[in-house]
Amino acid sequence: MADFPPIDAAFTEPNDYRVPREYLKELAKFHGNHTYPYTWGFVIFRTVYTYGSDEAFAKALERLDAYARYEAYQDLRSKFYHEAPRDPAVNQELFRRYYNVILEDKDKLANASVDEVGKRFDAWIESNLTAEATKQRDPRLNCRFRYCVMMDQQSIDNILALPEDPDTSPYDDPQKLDRWIKLVSSEQRPDGRFWLRVGVDGLLWAFWFGSEDPDNLIEEVAWEDEVDGVLNYWGNALQGFHV
Repeated sequence: MADFPPIDAAFTEPNDYRVPREYLKELAKFHGNHTYPYTWGFVIFRTVYTYGSDEAFAKALERLDAYARYEAYQDLRSKFYHEAPRDPAVNQELFRRYYNVILEDKDKLANASVDEVGKRFDAWIESNLTAEATKQRDPRLNCRFRYCVMMDQQSIDNILALPEDPDTSPYDDPQKLDRWIKLVSSEQRPDGRFWLRVGVDGLLWAFWFGSEDPDNLIEEVAWEDEVDGVLNYWGNALQGFHV
């Protein structure tokens, strides 16, 4: 279990607008309702246990971490030329609080369906809420408690298809923005467990921090696949919605 202290006001109180500072402000809004305060990341369910998948899964996690780090340090690269150098301590503090919960169980998760992953995610949520929060699902819960990552073969393949260097331009790799992973929601709908595809580069962490209600982002900009009806939040056209 993660054990992170509250975020120092020195990182959140300055008025100069910076994306990582805004992200830290979001993390600082802890209401005592769960056991993973002051951190960002996902619960990741591994559902592939075929030959060679141990190495592939480990590499996929490393690649995902690299893109999270790139996101945390993004504003150091995007400042205007006339600006004074930005304090990297804010970026360092943000990335220091990146933490994924990795759940692996070959007997219970091998080839698990979206519905099965959703049920296990529900159980994880309930076991990590405080007694007060379990009485009624708390709307103030962050994205870790709303969406989990389903690391099936498609998700692993998409992550490993991303450039090793997150700084690689989409001009050099035109498919970079088309690499997505599956997010499974805590929401059970009449037609089954809600899930969607979210682009790893740029959009995944904007989705995590984009709002206290990431569902709003889905309603505004996600598009429905014509074949399977699944909602998608990836691709070049959506990069303009990056927070």
